[in-house]
Amino acid sequence: MAKFVLTRLVETIPVLLLSSLLVFAILHLIPGDPIDAMLGAAAFGVGDPAEHQRLVTQIRTQLGLDDPLWQQYVRWLFGAVRLDLGESFIRHAPVTELIAARLPSTIELAVAALVISVVSTLLNWFFRPGKVEVRVQRF
Repeated sequence: MAKFVLTRLVETIPVLLLSSLLVFAILHLIPGDPIDAMLGAAAFGVGDPAEHQRLVTQIRTQLGLDDPLWQQYVRWLFGAVRLDLGESFIRHAPVTELIAARLPSTIELAVAALVISVVSTLLNWFFRPGKVEVRVQRF
């Protein structure tokens, strides 16, 4: 049993790596520039174009977006392993703290959904057409 669990844990490593690589690639294939999305109205030509370009270059360098994609992925992967998911662009707070703050509500919702599904499954099984006495004896 321990060998089976260990084998499954080892098999999840390439799956997680490939999944993260796929998500990373899809995010970089999305049209548009993340810097333009961060800057909002300034990205659409409001203000001085030279100042806008300087700001875009500064942010791109600060976030490491001017590095090759493989370096960005490796940096993100090592950060994710250390549970350092970066900083939220909208809330300007560490993503790990934002997730941790909402985790209790998420777990509560998941447990409630599990309880509802188990109860409804048992009720459907118990009240299905057929002999009730046989099902009660098996239960």
